[in-house]
Amino acid sequence: MEHTNEITKHIAEALAGRYEVIYYVDIVTNEYWEFVSTEKYARLNVGETGSDFFGETQRNMKRDIFPDDLPMMAKSMDKDTLLTNLKEKKKIYIDYRLMLEGRPQYMTLIAVSIPDDDKHIVVAVDNVDAQKQKELAFERVIGSTMDMANKDSLTGVKNKHSYVQLEMQMDDQIAGDFSPEFAVVVCDINGLKQVNDEQGHNAGDAYIKSASAIICKTFAHSPVYRIGGDEFVAVLKGSDYEERHKLIANLGKIVLENKEKGLVTIAYGMADYRPKKDNRFQDIFERADTLMYENKRVFKHGKEIVKREDDSEAALKFYILYQKLVSAMTEINQVDIKLIENTLIDIAAMFRLSKGVTRVYKNRQEEMSGGGETLCCFDTGEEGVEISSMRVVTSVMTITTMTVYMSPDVEPLTEEEKWRVELVMRTTISFISKNRMKDMVEELAFYDESGYPNLRNLTQYIMKNAAMHKIQGCVSFRYNLRHFSIINQEFGREYGDKVLRKHYDDLKKIMGEDSIIARLGGDNFVGICSGERLDAVKTFLTEAEIRPDDGDPVVVQTTAGIFCVPQDYEVQTLGDILAKIINAYTGARHFNKGSIVFYDEELLKKRQQILKVQQLLPEALKNKEFKTYYQPKVNIVTGKLNGAEALCRWFHEGSMVMPNDFIPMLEDSSDICKLDFYMLERVCEDIRRWLDEGKNVVRISVNFSRKHIMNIGLPEAIEEIVDRHNIPHKYIEIELTETTADVAFGDLKRIATKLHDMGFYTAVDDFGVGYSSLNLICEIPWNVLKIDRSFIPVKEDSEDSYRMILFKHVVSITRQMGLECIAEGVETVDQIKIIKDNNCELVQGYYFDRPLPVEDFEKRLIESDYKVSCFF
Repeated sequence: MEHTNEITKHIAEALAGRYEVIYYVDIVTNEYWEFVSTEKYARLNVGETGSDFFGETQRNMKRDIFPDDLPMMAKSMDKDTLLTNLKEKKKIYIDYRLMLEGRPQYMTLIAVSIPDDDKHIVVAVDNVDAQKQKELAFERVIGSTMDMANKDSLTGVKNKHSYVQLEMQMDDQIAGDFSPEFAVVVCDINGLKQVNDEQGHNAGDAYIKSASAIICKTFAHSPVYRIGGDEFVAVLKGSDYEERHKLIANLGKIVLENKEKGLVTIAYGMADYRPKKDNRFQDIFERADTLMYENKRVFKHGKEIVKREDDSEAALKFYILYQKLVSAMTEINQVDIKLIENTLIDIAAMFRLSKGVTRVYKNRQEEMSGGGETLCCFDTGEEGVEISSMRVVTSVMTITTMTVYMSPDVEPLTEEEKWRVELVMRTTISFISKNRMKDMVEELAFYDESGYPNLRNLTQYIMKNAAMHKIQGCVSFRYNLRHFSIINQEFGREYGDKVLRKHYDDLKKIMGEDSIIARLGGDNFVGICSGERLDAVKTFLTEAEIRPDDGDPVVVQTTAGIFCVPQDYEVQTLGDILAKIINAYTGARHFNKGSIVFYDEELLKKRQQILKVQQLLPEALKNKEFKTYYQPKVNIVTGKLNGAEALCRWFHEGSMVMPNDFIPMLEDSSDICKLDFYMLERVCEDIRRWLDEGKNVVRISVNFSRKHIMNIGLPEAIEEIVDRHNIPHKYIEIELTETTADVAFGDLKRIATKLHDMGFYTAVDDFGVGYSSLNLICEIPWNVLKIDRSFIPVKEDSEDSYRMILFKHVVSITRQMGLECIAEGVETVDQIKIIKDNNCELVQGYYFDRPLPVEDFEKRLIESDYKVSCFF
C-alpha cells in the first residue's frame, strides 16, 4: 500500500496541473484512487478511494453525462472495451459533454496504460468547454461563409456546387468500403417551361420555390440539393431513410392533391444504395433518375386516360391481352416463349404496329460500338417508321432498348394508345432484361461497365487465394493516374479512355496472369500480384509511356500506395488488405505528393503525427505559439528592400517545429485555413505598429492555401481583418498557388479578381511547379508572379538550355504585361547574375536573408540597403 501511495502521489503531482480529475485504477480489483484539482467538480467524487471504478462510472454517468453522449460513453467506458482499446493503442482520447451548471459542457477524457505495469491504468478528465466554444464560434463564422457558396440563392437549399462535393464524399465512402444506409430521391418539376412561357419568369421562380418547399417539407431531416433549373435531389439517411417508403407515399399524395387543385406537381424516383453493387454515387442517382422519368410519363399519360373513358371495349381487349402477356412472362416453372411472341403479335396488331426490335448490351461501350444482341419480338414485314423508343439501364449496368415501328399509311396512335404501347414496352424490356441477361449476370457482377474487374471480383480473388495461403508474399497496391484530367482535356475523353485501358493492359502484362487489377472508379485502381514483380510494377507506376492504337504517346505517372503482404499475415476480409494500401496511398497524396509510398510502421507514425498536430492546433492558436517570420524581397538593381513574405514558425514546448512538420498535416484538413487567418492577423498587428512608430513600411505578402479557393467569401474575410486593423490595402499582398483543375481555376480567377478590385496586391506563388498554364497569367489579374526556385537557371545551364529559354521568356512576358516578377530561392551570386542579365529585378532567398524574426526584420526596415554593386 505504501508503494501505491508513492505512485499515486507522483501521478497527482504530474497531472493535477493539467486535468480536473485524475483516477489511478487497479484493473485487477477495480479499486481506484481519485485526485480532484478544483472544488467545482467535487460533486463527482465518490471518495478519495473506491472499490469499483467501472461500476461506479457506469452508474454516475447516467446522472451526469449529456443524454446524447450517454450510449457512446457507456460503451467506451465498459471495462472490456476500454482495456481492449488500450491494449491496441496505449492511449485513448474520448470527447463528450457533461451536464454542469445547467448546461452541457465539453470534456476530454484520456485513458493511459502505464509502462511496465499491466495491473494499473490512469484516467484523467479535463474541461475543454471554453476552448471548444471558441472553436465552434470560429467554425460557425467560417461555416456561414462557406454556406453562402453552397446555397441556391432562389430556394435556399444546397446548390450544384454543394452537390458535386457530396458526390465526391459519397464516392470516397463507397470506395473506402464504408457502407452507410442511404437512398437518393430525384425530383423534377412538371410544367415549369409552360409556366415560364405563359406567365413569365417571376411566376416560374414562385413555382420553383413552391416545389422546393414541398420537397423540403417531405424530407425534413435530409439535405436537399437543386442541381438544375427544375431538378432537385434529396439524400435520405437516418430516420428519413427508415421512413423512406412512407415519405415517398406522402409525396405522391401531395402531388395528386395538387394536380386536382391545379397547383405545382413533381415527378419523383427513389433508389436505395446497394453495398458491394454500387461503385459510385452516380449509380444510385441514375436509377432514381430513371424511375423519376418513368413516374413523369405515367403522370402525364394518366391525365390523358381520365379524359378518355369512352373506349371501354378496346381497353377491355387490351387488358385481357396484357394480363395474358404478364402471366406468360411470370411463369415460374417454364416460360412459354412462343405464347409470349404470339401475344406480342396480337397486341402489335391491335395498335397497328409493324415491328418491334429489342437490343441487349452488356455495357455502354458495347452499345456505342453497335455490338450486343438483337431480338425481333414481332415483324409483320411491312415498311415502318419509328414511333417510340425506350432505353433502360439495369442495376448491373446492362442496357436494354426497345423500338417499335408503324406504317405511315395507318392511323396514328392516340395518346392513350401510346401510353398502353409504352406499358407493353416496359413490361417486355423488364422480361428480357431478367431472362436474356441471366447468362451474363455472373460476369456483370464482377466487372464494371467498362469491362474492368470490380471490388467484388477483387474480394473473390483475395479470399480464394487467402484460403490457399497464396496471398502471403504478394504485393498489393492502390494507384490513380496523376493529372489524368489534363489528358482528357488535351486529347479528348475518348482518347483518355484509350490511354486508361492501355495503361491497365500494359500493367497487367507486367503483373502476369495470376494477378488482378480492380477498378474502384474513374482512374483509381487496386492491384495484387506476385512479390517477384514488385520492381517492375513500381517502375511502371512511377512513369510509363503509353501509346494507344499507335496514337500520340502520353507519359503517365501515378500516385500509389503499396503493401507487401508478409508471409505470416492473416487475411480474413478485403479490408485487411485495403486498409493498408489506402493508408499508404493517402500518405502518397498528402505528405509525399506524387510519389509511391510503402505501408510500414513509419507511415502509421506519420498518420499519428497528423492527428497530433490537428489536436494541438486549437491550443497553439490560443497561446499564440505560431510566430511570424519575414523573408525580405530585394531589388538587385537598387539594393532596396522591396517587400517581404510572412512565413510561419511554430514554437512548441520550448523548441521550433519546422514548417514541413506541421503545414502538410494541417493541409490534410481545413485546419490550414484557421492558421492562414491567424497569420494575417499577426501581420496586420505588426504593420499597424510599424505605421504608428513611423517606420518605413513595405508590402507584406501572406500565403493562403488552396483550401480557401472554394470559399466564396474569402476576399470579404480578408478585407474585414485588414480594415479592422486600419491597414491601407496597398501594404497587403495575398499569395495564392496555381491550380490545374477547371473548377478551381474559375474559383481562383474569381477570388484574385475580387481582391484586385479591393486594392490588394495578388501574387501567383510557385509558378513553374506542376502544370503551369499561360492562362494563369493571361486571364487572372495578378500583380506579382513568383518564379519557383526549380525554374531558375543555374551556372551550369547553357544559353540554349530549356530552363534558360523558359526563364527568359517568362520574365519577358511578365514584364511586358506590367507584372512584378520575383525569383524565389536564390542562394548564389551566379544565380543573381543570371537573373539580373534576364531583366528580373526582384529576388527572395538565403543569399540576402533567411526568414527573420520580427525584431530582426524591423532592423531591415530601418537599414534597408543591401550590397548589390558586385552584380554589375
